[in-house]
Amino acid sequence: MLATFDGAKGTTFTWAAENDPVMGGVSTSTATLDKADKELVWEGQVKVVPFLRAPGFCTVRTNSGASIPDISAYLSGGIALNLQMEQAKTNLTTFQFQFQSEVRSDPKKGGFICDFDVDGTVADAVQTIYIPFASCKEEWRGEPEGGAPTAKQLTKVSQIGIGAAGVAGTFGMALVSVSVAASSPGPAPGPSPPAPGAIELVSFDAGSPHLYTWTDLNDPVMGGLSTSSFKVKPEEGLGIFNGTVRIVPSLKAPGFCNAEARTGLMEKMADASAAIAGGMLYTVMSSGKMSSFKASFGTGLEYNFGSYKADFDVPADGQFHQVYIPFTAFSNKWSAATGEPTTKCSPSHKEVCPNTKVLRSLGSIGIWAEGAAGDFHLEVKSIAAVPSKPSTLY
Repeated sequence: MLATFDGAKGTTFTWAAENDPVMGGVSTSTATLDKADKELVWEGQVKVVPFLRAPGFCTVRTNSGASIPDISAYLSGGIALNLQMEQAKTNLTTFQFQFQSEVRSDPKKGGFICDFDVDGTVADAVQTIYIPFASCKEEWRGEPEGGAPTAKQLTKVSQIGIGAAGVAGTFGMALVSVSVAASSPGPAPGPSPPAPGAIELVSFDAGSPHLYTWTDLNDPVMGGLSTSSFKVKPEEGLGIFNGTVRIVPSLKAPGFCNAEARTGLMEKMADASAAIAGGMLYTVMSSGKMSSFKASFGTGLEYNFGSYKADFDVPADGQFHQVYIPFTAFSNKWSAATGEPTTKCSPSHKEVCPNTKVLRSLGSIGIWAEGAAGDFHLEVKSIAAVPSKPSTLY
């Protein structure tokens, strides 16, 4: 992690906006620290510079001489930005990540520009942008000076920032964090074979027999304000759960967002009863502000509030992880207000625990964002039942 906006020591810097008026332009932007949401809000408009008759620029940067750690070990990787675009204020989708290195052979060297695009279809939700260092170019005042950075140049980075240049338009961006990543935080590249005895329950691959229709349900049914969407992308083999959990005014507590995969009334999912001694294995990636979620499942008649539910955590680092949740962590007696179990599964309360009859008749599997307010972005690769905890998890 290079930069956050939560006051953490070592990753908190002073950021400031700088625009083309320094060159006689008319572009404007402002940078404001939102302490409540722990993000940097950067808003503005790139306008055409009158004497150039071409679009100017807006930038937001850390103070020069920022204490960025040595990131040379990530030379073959790149930068990962967690950010959120305010769709009502944005028609720009092309930006630049910028950084300065103190390692330079002459005064015009050491400045790098790395183009990136945001997804304009992701409405008001956190998205992770990966920018490989190999795509960066050394520039000085818009003039090319070289190619990608060297490992030595990444040992002494003194400033980082984001720019909007070359295209006129408006933008509203909330920057959540800046980090380095060894590789793209895209779909898991198959680093591990399926767990021994794994029973696939949900897949998002085109043509898979375990590709289901997903629906989402939010707390507005309870008078809340939370919003979410779940998009199935077979071409990428992913399910994408995006949204924002907000405080329910009448309860003065966080609401919920829930996404469910459901079979038809007379259909069943794969028989998972052989895995009763084990648990569920979710392959997921989180890149929003939330890292705690809830897993759920039920029979064809146990949607939503009648299902079994258990907590799980996944690092919000933009990387795919396998998350194992033992069946003994699930209970079908939980609070509709908090989602937490009112009776936990235990030897003395086996009546609330999953059993082989339930696992043989699965008709719904879901994910909840619940218990904490904030934005979330969860990408799901697969969900399976496994007879025991895998010896290795990534």
